[in-house]
Parts: sequence; C-alpha cells; structure tokens
Amino acid sequence: MDGCLDIVVYNVERGNAIWVSLPDGKNLMFDIGRRENFSPLYDMWQKGVRYLDGLIITHPHTDHVNDIASLKRFYGVQNIGEFLRASHIPSSEIYARNKDQDLSFEYIQFASCFKDSIGSHGYVTWDIGGVHLDIFRPHGCATSNLNNHSLVSFVSYNGCKVLIPGDCETAGWNELLENRGFLKVVYDTKIFVAPHHGLASAYSAELMSQFSPEVCLVSEGHVTDTDICGYYSKKSSGHHVSIKGRPEEIRCVITTRNDGNIWIRVFGNPYRSSYTISTFE
Repeated sequence: MDGCLDIVVYNVERGNAIWVSLPDGKNLMFDIGRRENFSPLYDMWQKGVRYLDGLIITHPHTDHVNDIASLKRFYGVQNIGEFLRASHIPSSEIYARNKDQDLSFEYIQFASCFKDSIGSHGYVTWDIGGVHLDIFRPHGCATSNLNNHSLVSFVSYNGCKVLIPGDCETAGWNELLENRGFLKVVYDTKIFVAPHHGLASAYSAELMSQFSPEVCLVSEGHVTDTDICGYYSKKSSGHHVSIKGRPEEIRCVITTRNDGNIWIRVFGNPYRSSYTISTFE
C-alpha cells in the first residue's frame, strides 16, 4: 500500500461530479453533473482516463446526470465496468421528478444496459484498487422524493474515510440510522461531502451526532440557499487546506462556489495515515 488515492470534487455549481482515482490506476465516478461550458468527463478524458471501472449515480435528478451526452461520447457502455444506481426507482417517477424529459429518457435508456448491482437488500461492499467501499441505499421512503433514495457511499483507504451521500435528506438519514451496519461504518468518517449541496433539508443533527468529521465539502451554485454551512463548521475539527495555491490554513468547510474544484490526496504509507486537501480553478 504505497500508492495514493486521489479524489476530485468538481465545481459543477449546484450539481455533483466526483472523480476517484484509485492507487492502482483504476477510476471511479460519482455522479455526472456539469456546469455551463465545463464537462468533468471531458476533463478526465483529456487527462488520459479511457475507462471507468465504476460509475455510481447517487440518484437520477438532472443536476447529477446532466453530462450524460459526454458519458456516451467519451465512454459509452463498453468503457464502463460497474454501474451502480438506485435501480428500484420506477421510470415513471424519474420522469415525474425532473423537468427535462429528454435528459431523463437518455439516462433511463443508458442505465438499462447494465445489471442491478445492489439489489433489494440495499447494501453492497466493494474492494477495488486497494480501496474499500461501503454503499448503502435507503429505500423505505416514498419515491416521490428521489433525494431520500440516494446511494450513500463510504470510500476508505489507509485510515481515511470519505462519505459521499448524494442528496439524502432527513427521512433517508433516519432510515439509515436504524441500520446497525451503517452506524458501524459511519462513526470514523473524516471527510464529509455535505448532502444536497449543503441545504437545510438534508442536515441531520442525529447523523452528525454519530461522527466528528475533520472537514466538510459543499458542492453549491452561485448563490448559497441557506447558511447551513455554519452548522457543519461547528461539527468539524478542521484540517490544513491550500486554497488555489495560497499558503495552508485550517478550514472546517470548503465550498466549490467560493474555493473552486477540491482535490483530496490520501497517501498510502502503511505506517502513517495522512491526507492533503487543496483547491484549484
């Protein structure tokens, strides 16, 4: 274990796109959001990524899948290994909960080319490229709110655990907090990607009582809808961060709106667990 795990939380404004480069060179992608005139998938392609060993779509809202044209152009079905998503959600609900019907159709058609890797049990564990993933899927809530069916993923490597929860809201968190397996995994999370772009609807005091992150990351748009970042800041202990090449400072919360793309590097030294965080345009 001497390689590095790299995680890039792209600035796609109010959406989500997270590239995970594994220590052995494999690549995962969590969600495929984009912003105007910028495609994370094209950026990855330019950097030499020709195959996605895993694609995880947390939930099928358009701000999490609106770069599907780039996915089809640069990767397609043949260049994706595993495709994990909340496949139990009926297509009718996906159409009903999104304004862009054409985009919903493209997503549904593309997803139908892959088997369901999670199934009815709502949990999958995955060891890939030297990294361990635990992926939970709440399913007891009404599908009228797709956020509460978000895949909630933990990425663990060399003592550092990152929680990527999609847009999971209070009802989804309440369901997961009744799951002993979830409670066992969540307690030592160090880096927390705030759910639903840091909105108050996704803040769970009960969840935050289960662990103490060092830093919270927020993928948000041009305008902050709430000041909920203050809540996450109070719950975090802080970590050294370099913002766009400037000297390091202690930060409890980092936002894509203010700070840009976020890069996490977790080192593989088995005798020392450490990671760095920096941001870039």
